[in-house]
Amino acid sequence: MPRRRKDHPEVPMSREELADACNLYLADKCDPDGPITANLIGKIEQGVNTWPRGPRREAFKAVLGVQTNSEIG
Repeated sequence: MPRRRKDHPEVPMSREELADACNLYLADKCDPDGPITANLIGKIEQGVNTWPRGPRREAFKAVLGVQTNSEIG
């Protein structure tokens, strides 16, 4: 998953920053899986967790500024 900032694409987000931004996006939405953690981001990047559920994919796309699932990896 490319962790590029929308406002400064040359500076990658840390896993914790990405998790915090996604949790902020999901704060008023239904996410049955609980908060996103830096550890979960690492597992997704390593292929241990391969396909987050819809609300989390939506959060990743919104935070990373992409339109499609394929763009988040």
